[in-house]
Amino acid sequence: LQLKKEHFSITDQDTLTVLGKEYPVVYGNQVHFNGTIFEIPEIPFSQIKPQVIAEYKRLAKEIITERVHYFSELTGWKAESVKIGSAKTRWGSCSGTNRLNFTWKLIFADLKTIDYVVLHELAHTKEHNHSQRFWNLVTEHMPNYKEIREQLLRMNLENPIEYFNDQYMPSFHFRRIDAKTRKVKSE
Repeated sequence: LQLKKEHFSITDQDTLTVLGKEYPVVYGNQVHFNGTIFEIPEIPFSQIKPQVIAEYKRLAKEIITERVHYFSELTGWKAESVKIGSAKTRWGSCSGTNRLNFTWKLIFADLKTIDYVVLHELAHTKEHNHSQRFWNLVTEHMPNYKEIREQLLRMNLENPIEYFNDQYMPSFHFRRIDAKTRKVKSE
């Protein structure tokens, strides 16, 4: 199910996804996620879309940077820099000079999936290819990477990475919830 942009809205009867979990939307004075609720002003979504994206980018920068530092300490592999961007076709990349780039849309995935993408890109600081040596590095620190990678590939196929793009919004990031029970309505 996909919703056309011009008909899309978010209200206090909805949820938004962060780290693979859905959190209730509540009306407030600003766009902010506090770890338990996603606060947004009670104005049309088209007017606050840039602020919602900025909040997701803030969260992605905070969490992904922390995970890069964690895995860098664990493995000894060092990145020159970490940037969060808006890539539409890649979850992450590593340049030839070991600069890591990640899409902010990773914030919709659960932490183990983010960890896989981070570890994958950090492994490229040692092996700038997908040779057996590269996969051995990944396996050494994440023996179950194949299972997580498969989940990531399914997520990418079933739910396009273009969340908040110019035409469509995939429904897995957005659910209607019942105002009385605060439970997700069946679709």
